[in-house]
Amino acid sequence: MARFWCGLWGGFYHGFLSLICARFFKAFRARFWILFVCVLLAGVCFSNEFGTNMRDFNLDDDSLAQTFKSQRKAQGKIKDSKTLAQDFAQTPQEAQPTQAAQSQNPQAAPQATKNIPPNLPLSSASKTAAAEYDKDNQRIFELLADEVKSENNVIHAIHNAIMINPELYTIADVIKYDIENKKVYAEGEVRIYRGGTLLVRTHSASFELDEHYGILEPLYLQDTTSGMWVNAISGSSKKGVYGFKKAIISGCQVQSPIWRMEASSGSYNAEKQRVSLWNPRVYIGDVPIFYFPYFTIDTNLNRKSGFLFPYFLSSNTEGFIYAQPYFVPIKSWFDMTFTPQVRTSRGAGGHFEMRLVDSANDRTMAEVGYLYNFDSYKERYNIKNREVYGFRFYHLGKQPLQKYFRLKNELDNGIYVNMVHMNDLDYYRLDKANKRIYDATYASKANFYLQTDNHYFGLNIKYFLNLAKLSNSTTLQSVPNLQYHKYTNSLFWKSLLYSIDYQMKNTIRTRGYGYIENAVKIPVGLQFSLFKKYLSIGLWNEFYAENLNIHSAQNSYVGGVITSEAQSQNLPNQLKYGNIFSANYSLSLNTDLSRSFDKIFHSIQFEALFSGPYPYVSYTDGLFDRQAGPYFASLRARGLSNRNSATLSSNAEFANTYPFMVNGEWKYYDDIWDPSGISAYSILANTLDLKLSQYFITNNGNLIFDWKIFQRLNFDADSNGIIKDINDPRQIARRPLENRFTYSPLDGLNLSTSFFYSFYYGSLNEISASISYNVGTFSSLLSYYYKDGGANRGFDLTSNTFTTNTHAHYMRGVLSKDFGVFALSMQAGYDISRDAFLDWDIGIYKNVRCFGIGLKFINRRRPILTNNDDNPFFIQSDYFVRVVFNFVPLGGTGLSMRF
Repeated sequence: MARFWCGLWGGFYHGFLSLICARFFKAFRARFWILFVCVLLAGVCFSNEFGTNMRDFNLDDDSLAQTFKSQRKAQGKIKDSKTLAQDFAQTPQEAQPTQAAQSQNPQAAPQATKNIPPNLPLSSASKTAAAEYDKDNQRIFELLADEVKSENNVIHAIHNAIMINPELYTIADVIKYDIENKKVYAEGEVRIYRGGTLLVRTHSASFELDEHYGILEPLYLQDTTSGMWVNAISGSSKKGVYGFKKAIISGCQVQSPIWRMEASSGSYNAEKQRVSLWNPRVYIGDVPIFYFPYFTIDTNLNRKSGFLFPYFLSSNTEGFIYAQPYFVPIKSWFDMTFTPQVRTSRGAGGHFEMRLVDSANDRTMAEVGYLYNFDSYKERYNIKNREVYGFRFYHLGKQPLQKYFRLKNELDNGIYVNMVHMNDLDYYRLDKANKRIYDATYASKANFYLQTDNHYFGLNIKYFLNLAKLSNSTTLQSVPNLQYHKYTNSLFWKSLLYSIDYQMKNTIRTRGYGYIENAVKIPVGLQFSLFKKYLSIGLWNEFYAENLNIHSAQNSYVGGVITSEAQSQNLPNQLKYGNIFSANYSLSLNTDLSRSFDKIFHSIQFEALFSGPYPYVSYTDGLFDRQAGPYFASLRARGLSNRNSATLSSNAEFANTYPFMVNGEWKYYDDIWDPSGISAYSILANTLDLKLSQYFITNNGNLIFDWKIFQRLNFDADSNGIIKDINDPRQIARRPLENRFTYSPLDGLNLSTSFFYSFYYGSLNEISASISYNVGTFSSLLSYYYKDGGANRGFDLTSNTFTTNTHAHYMRGVLSKDFGVFALSMQAGYDISRDAFLDWDIGIYKNVRCFGIGLKFINRRRPILTNNDDNPFFIQSDYFVRVVFNFVPLGGTGLSMRF
């Protein structure tokens, strides 16, 4: 939401020139202070509306204002702003204004009393009243006081005076009304109410009833919604707009505010709830920290167009970064944000974001970003892309057929789109230069479905972006996919169940092979229970058929001879298709037991699933041949070995290819057929899945203990993928044992861990553990992760992957605590294998009611995409210092500096 303000480009230009000059200073300390002064001089642009309002106020040319001001000064009743603030702070509870007596004119009474503040009843029996009516017999005002008299066409209301008109409700010690000039003068303790809330508090005020114009000396304005107040030495009002000079503005208490703004002049629009200031200086205590030529504040929470808080960052690699978002609410359900930015040592660009939420709660978001890099920056860091750009489109909608195509029935349908494309990881950093990035890959998805109680139809797209590569052309894309599913239903009798699933997948890419799959799966079986439902048994038959066709194989090897006939003795020279048919069986046993104790509830589940193909009821050919898996896996391994050889490693043109010697010459393939990603290839295997899980919860639903364990045993796989002679019984357990548990012995204390143990390799393949404790304002987390990169290398039928696992060993800690006097937060990530910190930060914060300040020190490891073929990412360590200010109710801003 837009809360307020914007920068004056002229003032910013002056700061920009100062920044450029600052770059010639070599000393860090000198450059830091010059940059800090530039930020303080960053300006903001002002509206034409404010200039018009200020011309209307023109206090210096108003003779009435000057005369009244001189009289008050002679009486010694004009005080400076600080003294006035102390006076108001020491004022006891405000006296409750009286409820005006009903007028004898029944038509005028509702108008005269509609602005009386609620819950302020006071008898008018002891008051004297005077009133004036217009030509339509409508009451202009009603004047009440302990004593009312008239002298020389001036009505004097003395002691506890109250004036009520259709818009304002005024209380003062003395109120004078000039009948001829229709002017009102209020003196003493003056309070003006509108709509039941206090609007103005001052020592003297004058205004015209016909023009709604007034002079107020001194002036006190307060917005009751936000708590913002304005205290000025003099002011004027006209039609709900209050102008003032030499003002103090804050959201803190009136006496000794923690933060305040002092402005030479300004205005407050009561209807728009907007404060506009000229030459404001921001103070924390008595220390000035910011200066702006012009500043506006919206005191309400309604969405409106305007400048949001800017983003500042000083970096020794990218220079001074300034991003200024501008918010535009087109409708209540539609808004946009424009964010131009400049990075003085790198380039310039911007970011655009659009958001929509309709009446049916369908959500749409679109964003586009662009950054142009200077030649000097591109050459210095050897970056790959001169221009960084990208876009994202997100949409989540229900019933689009009814909404856009006027479908009459209530068929359930929906659409989900989350598509992202970018040419560089720095696209993520367009809105925040020091954003942490954990992954260089992204999966875009789009899905449309429609369904009934028995049928499901779906169309989906998956687009994978891998920025860890210099080119995304070899990444497999799944575009588009079709699916039909018949939900499980009974066949002939209740316990006999069946379902149908059909899928068509089209896999494409620019470089390498692509293919189309058509597969259908029909499970038919019995599911029943025994022993009073303590044991459930399932007997299933699954019929599966799939066809695969290669539709593009540009410079890819999908069959034939590479070096000799012997290496592919049972494979044809050209493979463009693959077929598979199988009839599989499965037997499942599971039990689900639970019992409630005095204070806890315990549940345990066990399941065993044995499945495999019927003997002699299966068929495979082509790319799905049983010999294809180990054969192509060995070829890929040889290709990787050739690629890493001393002879070829320096050839950048073929850095990501699979080279082979054919007839005395090297031939470079972009890819080699890999069936590991095809789910059908693992169907023809006898496997046993064992699952055990149990948990304890309290009667309130809080989890105490949760444990899950899973092991798959494959009786058909040896090291080559084909069963021949099992001499080692551990061969069936090549897939690691998965063990996960969570334990929460105390409120706020949680322990969780998971580990993968391989009986075949006799070692732990993966471990992760974490412990967290959160109570009150204290929060902590310690996590540990280890992955063995040496296990499970090569092609494995049990996991259907050709694995080249990467070793990982690190830990991370997070800690935060609010001590009352201050709050502390810190976190760090440590790479144990490299004996180096991945990142860390520590911050100290202090919040005192209406003000907050924070200081944060940050270290980040930042990947930069370069033109280096051997190592595309250059990892740069960034160190930041960030100062954050929070001015309640305005919001927060800050300044970051990178070293």
